[in-house]
Amino acid sequence: MKTQNQVMLVGYVGHPPKITQTAQGDEVASFSVATHRSVRDGDGFKDVPEWHPIVAFPPQTKIVAQLLGKGDAVVIVGDLRQERWRAQDGTQHTASKVVVRSLSVLSHRRENLSRHLAEPGPSERSDPGATA
Repeated sequence: MKTQNQVMLVGYVGHPPKITQTAQGDEVASFSVATHRSVRDGDGFKDVPEWHPIVAFPPQTKIVAQLLGKGDAVVIVGDLRQERWRAQDGTQHTASKVVVRSLSVLSHRRENLSRHLAEPGPSERSDPGATA
């Protein structure tokens, strides 16, 4: 039997992507996406946010950095990864993250939209080798 590891999230970006570099010099984008689930609250229900850490590696890094801002609605499809490490005090830790395979922006938050409209698109860049 062939197995599959695929996660799909439809939610809102929690903060602008943070760009860091790996030891090999590749840029990595990290951000979070909030989804909501309904939980019983007395006689009714309330929405409770669930925060999902997201990581994007090249070639998605530059696209994520250029397109995403806090509050943007997105669809993320990716792989669920587990990180395990031992702290200096010897305790074992585990964290999950979603590694982006594909990303779609459903809508931009109003203040992000004006920023994106002011930026040149890929076809308007002065560098002929620049791509998005």
